[in-house]
Amino acid sequence: MRRYRRDEGANWGDVQEGIETLREGGVIVYPTDTLYGLGCSCEECMERVFEIKGRREKISLVFPKVESAIDFLASKEAEFDRKPIKEFLPGPFTFVIWGYGIRVPECEIALSLAKGGGPLTATSANHHNGKPPITAKQACSELGERVDLYIDGGVTRYKGPSTVVEIKDGKVSILRNGVGDSWRSPKGRTIGELAR
Repeated sequence: MRRYRRDEGANWGDVQEGIETLREGGVIVYPTDTLYGLGCSCEECMERVFEIKGRREKISLVFPKVESAIDFLASKEAEFDRKPIKEFLPGPFTFVIWGYGIRVPECEIALSLAKGGGPLTATSANHHNGKPPITAKQACSELGERVDLYIDGGVTRYKGPSTVVEIKDGKVSILRNGVGDSWRSPKGRTIGELAR
């Protein structure tokens, strides 16, 4: 383990180290608005993420802003309704469009890492079937030295998993309930109102 900071919040040095670790092909634990994430930003290090998790799974990506997530999807020639993404992100949601999971969390640390180190993986920082962590200490007690760097941003804002939402054929459906269920967009709507 390269370093583990036990202070209440992360400073810019922590984020910069995280960016450097990502650029070097390393794996980090970092805060989001929902849970702590296990992050890397290159395909070559994905195997390490799967090994740490103890299973292979489809993994979502964190983007630094909504526009970059939309550009990524457009590069895959995915046709989709952009309005829900623009309304509910940033927020505690994972949007699934044509098999791609998209996150833009309400967490400056996560957004800065995605901006400086490239889109990064957004799977929770725990073993398969382990308890999803809401603090860096919880993640470290489970994953230990298998991770290159931990970034401690304190307790996550929403203290639970994101709501997973699929947009397909113009319809919005909730694939997994989470902390975003009661969250209201700037228009005052919940995601459930779109999924009806």
